[in-house]
Amino acid sequence: MKRHMLFLAMLPFFCFSTYAQTFSEVSAASGIDMVYDYGDFHFGGGAAVIDFNNDGWEDLYVVGGVNPDALYMNNGDGTFTDVITSADMGQTDSVVTIGAIAGDFDNDGWSDLYITTRCWENNLNEWAPNLLYKNNGDGTFSDISVSSTTGQDTSFSTSAAFGDYNNDGLLDIYVLNFLGVPVYSILDSATTGGLGPLRPGSPSFLYKNNGDGTFTDLALQTAVIDSGCGWATVFSDFDLDNDLDIYIANDFGKKTKPNTMYQNEFPQDTFLNVGAASGTDAAINGMGVAVGDYNEDGWLDYYVTDLDTNIMYKNNGDGTFENTTLSSGTANSGWMVPLYASSVGWGANFLDYDNDTYLDLFVCNGSLNPMVTFYNMVDTFVNFNVMYRNNGNGTFNNVSMSTGLDDPQRGRGSVMFDYDNDGDMDLVVVNQRHYQGFGINESPRVQLFRNDEENNYNWLKVRLEGTINNYNAIGARVRIVIGNRSLIREINAGSSHLSSDTPIAHFGLGGHTIVDTLEVTWPGGTVETFTSISVNQQLSIIEGVTVSTPDLSELYQLNVYPNPFHDALTIEVPESLIQEGVSFAIKDLSGRLVHLEKELSGTQVKVQRNNWKSGVYLYEFKSGEDILETGRLIAR
Repeated sequence: MKRHMLFLAMLPFFCFSTYAQTFSEVSAASGIDMVYDYGDFHFGGGAAVIDFNNDGWEDLYVVGGVNPDALYMNNGDGTFTDVITSADMGQTDSVVTIGAIAGDFDNDGWSDLYITTRCWENNLNEWAPNLLYKNNGDGTFSDISVSSTTGQDTSFSTSAAFGDYNNDGLLDIYVLNFLGVPVYSILDSATTGGLGPLRPGSPSFLYKNNGDGTFTDLALQTAVIDSGCGWATVFSDFDLDNDLDIYIANDFGKKTKPNTMYQNEFPQDTFLNVGAASGTDAAINGMGVAVGDYNEDGWLDYYVTDLDTNIMYKNNGDGTFENTTLSSGTANSGWMVPLYASSVGWGANFLDYDNDTYLDLFVCNGSLNPMVTFYNMVDTFVNFNVMYRNNGNGTFNNVSMSTGLDDPQRGRGSVMFDYDNDGDMDLVVVNQRHYQGFGINESPRVQLFRNDEENNYNWLKVRLEGTINNYNAIGARVRIVIGNRSLIREINAGSSHLSSDTPIAHFGLGGHTIVDTLEVTWPGGTVETFTSISVNQQLSIIEGVTVSTPDLSELYQLNVYPNPFHDALTIEVPESLIQEGVSFAIKDLSGRLVHLEKELSGTQVKVQRNNWKSGVYLYEFKSGEDILETGRLIAR
């Protein structure tokens, strides 16, 4: 066993400042208390943002390596509680976990978890299967790795991503694998000094979702088997043709295989390797990927972390990319440069941390843990995390010290989300246990950085819910227009390093008091447009539902469960609605009545589904012609 513990080194010379910093590290106060322990070699450390109980407060899953994983339930008061035991996820105790992603693969309205693994906890040189956990909707998860077939393949798996590559409305899973031979045969210091001349990669998996709880690996047939030493991947539509492409950051790019961009050839069930043609095939030690339109030209750009110098790829909009690392000021130069500048990049996240409308960039840095003799000399270096503030002209400034994010631990995965629902983005960094005395802090914890920016800028959050497309709307793009500017966000699950960010799109609005236009491009290309959106709110948009309904939730707070539903649902009715003349009805979007109760008789309305088609329905409580309460239901 693992060791249990709303609607619509050497430090560079520097000086510590005493001014108020933007971010506060609050992991201890919040109840997040864990260490990522890699076991024998310096691999892994990811996290996934997931609202597993659908209470509107995003939770956090963190892998532990040989230590126990944690499922931190957000209590809604700034604190978290680890509920992994009551969630029935004990299977993670027998394996060395590496990374995690979240997404609703079966479209039942409850986000599931996919955990990548390296090996068994009691046998560090034998690969173990990855884990697919189905969310049961009652606070527990079921391990369906074997029945789904995603647990039948074993490899040294690293990064994974959810995405609907064939636009059938179901989330597929792409999995990167690292070494193609046992770890010790490559990295054993006694035989290779850590510098083995060959580092054979391992084939990737592309699990096509069959829609019945099973998956089929089509990596070979779709030409995305890759076989590099992969560390980061993401489904992302780089050419904006409304199908999801795949980008991969590979380690040992000069010796094994460089980074790769796979262009989706939908409706053909295949991909085309356009890494060289697009200019994104850097032969580096790739570790992480961030996706965002940093220069506001309407095309998604990609930031790739490395053990040396990171790369900013500006999308030219014609299938090619330009390396703007130096001109943008985001090099984050790595471990082979002088000590004061040393930074080994891992996780990366595009986010507007100060809500000034411009997309900033966080880079999670951390030295390689000294595992073999060769590394000991350089791996005592301290690597500080970096926040690059977007100047709005294609350049960035390093504001790490003033934001309080310049932490010297050995960071790996990083995720962003608004855990306290105050309208600004917070950050989580997964740090590795230090090796045999190397490091500032001998017990580095997973860190929660709370955003305390007080500039009073406005913001907007957009939560999408697919009905025809996947429930999480992964692969969708949200575009807003404020004045003469256009900002876009893509919803994805699997970027950064071994991690999965929030699926809620966040926009800083600066001093803007209205969003002129909001446009959602759903996977497959359907576009919905909304205008004159109020600021400082989380807007929920359900695909295909254009009927405007009043939000009376503050009055009644109805409890509807399960929603989405299959066969039956229950609505808890407040006593204030139990009065003479109040009726309850369910209609489809054309207005056709499918259920009616002319008079309420109790505090529960129980509805059996009788030959209803799958889709979106509206329910309403009425007194005469007056609507007292309304809401949406999804039948699966």
